[in-house]
Amino acid sequence: MPASCTTTTTTNTTSVRPIPIDTNPPAPIHPTLPSATDEEWELELEMERVQKRMKKLKEERRAEEEARVKAEAEAAKEKQQEEAAA
Repeated sequence: MPASCTTTTTTNTTSVRPIPIDTNPPAPIHPTLPSATDEEWELELEMERVQKRMKKLKEERRAEEEARVKAEAEAAKEKQQEEAAA
């Protein structure tokens, strides 16, 4: 090794700091509203609940309508059979 070369050794030292505990962590990121505030997120969640409720009510109404139509068809069929027998 020539005398004109010098070797320097550096040590990488990192200071260890305690991680601060956040007493008010940020709300999770909403998939459709990534920059939404808590109030906007609550409104979005409420809308989702309302939409689910509306869907359930529509399904119930459709089932009731199908049952009513079926009952009316059955009654008309019975009436037709009674008239044919009389």
